[in-house]
Amino acid sequence: MLAWNLPIHADLVEEVRALSHGHPVFLLTGGGGSLVLKQEGANVRADQLRFNAKIMAAVDPMAKSVPLSLAEVAELLRIANRFPASQAAQEVGQLYATSPGAPWLKMRALHLVELKPAADARWAGGDKTEVRELRRSLSASGGLEELGAVLAADLFSGNRDRFSFSRGDIWFYGPANAQQQGKRLLAIANIGNFVWRRDEEGRLHASGLDSFDPNSPYLDLSAALPAGYDQDDPHDPDAVWGGLCLGEGDRARNRRRQLARAVVADLEYLFGHRDRRFLSAHRQAHLPRQAAGRIVTGIERGAEAIRGRVLRHLQKHAGRPEGLAQRAQSLGWWP
Repeated sequence: MLAWNLPIHADLVEEVRALSHGHPVFLLTGGGGSLVLKQEGANVRADQLRFNAKIMAAVDPMAKSVPLSLAEVAELLRIANRFPASQAAQEVGQLYATSPGAPWLKMRALHLVELKPAADARWAGGDKTEVRELRRSLSASGGLEELGAVLAADLFSGNRDRFSFSRGDIWFYGPANAQQQGKRLLAIANIGNFVWRRDEEGRLHASGLDSFDPNSPYLDLSAALPAGYDQDDPHDPDAVWGGLCLGEGDRARNRRRQLARAVVADLEYLFGHRDRRFLSAHRQAHLPRQAAGRIVTGIERGAEAIRGRVLRHLQKHAGRPEGLAQRAQSLGWWP
């Protein structure tokens, strides 16, 4: 049976399907099981992916991903050869051939609901079905807190491809609505990376899938933090390591609150609300008024889960790697 936590063998594969046009993400099914396969950039190392996956798994175990072994990567060519008429399988083989050093990840095949199609439907034709479901899932008990926990893991790992402190280059283009083009988002860097998973009871949960940012200066958790990681830069708010939001003190608390309020304002806009003034007395909110505070609570809960995972690793491996120990020290987690 195919499963994310079992070795991949080409003989088990019955179908290969591309999940995202133009992106190296595929669904493999066979033997009554399935898994999702994704290729990362050639400049990324498997150990970087492994560390990142452990951090996200601390707050969202269902988003856990595992780098393929060399033997499993070799099976990808066999998969392509087994399905010569499958365009998706041939794409896997082409990626194997053209980027032999690029690592691959395998993960659970989840039933996902994405923010971008929901927002597209809302803005293009006024179909509010999906944004209403997302709003209800966030407003429900634990919903906004789960989103905050995912945010905490992104901050620690330096993933700036979902949330961001930068406010200059992030835009949302309302589909088929020229008057809405150019609206600036405050904290959501990539709505394509905002996803929820549906559980067996049909409930939605914020998902930490796609948590690795290959362009981040903080992507390698085993490497030392770069110089200036704790220095504010008015020209690049993302220059500061996001993990500092998880610490104690007024600076960290203020940054958590600022980011949470911005995320809520962005979601309100994407859900269809046009008044961007977060505290406006005339605002008809889609989310609870305490939404930002609940996201902050989720960030803090996520920080505790990450702290536990990091400390267990450092204790087991005598404070190595040094880069991870440095991050823990900067947050007061490690002596």
